[in-house]
Amino acid sequence: MTESDFNKRLKTLSLIALKVIIKGTGLKTKSELLLWKFYIEGKSYYEIADDLGIESSSVGKALWNAKKELIPDEVKPYIELLLQKQ
Repeated sequence: MTESDFNKRLKTLSLIALKVIIKGTGLKTKSELLLWKFYIEGKSYYEIADDLGIESSSVGKALWNAKKELIPDEVKPYIELLLQKQ
């Protein structure tokens, strides 16, 4: 599964599942906040940048890094199994 496919499928998880995953992993505050704003609040890159006082051009990379922190490569197969059962 490509990174793009994985990201699309991650977005299909229910809000409850995403909340549990984001809050339950002990992420650094910035990573947790980025993921929360994007996936739970549905904010755009521009809105996230404005909220956090960062450049909108850096939001995509920051989200990518936060997702890598949230779901390390060794955990992805298990997440993929969950996604297949939905």
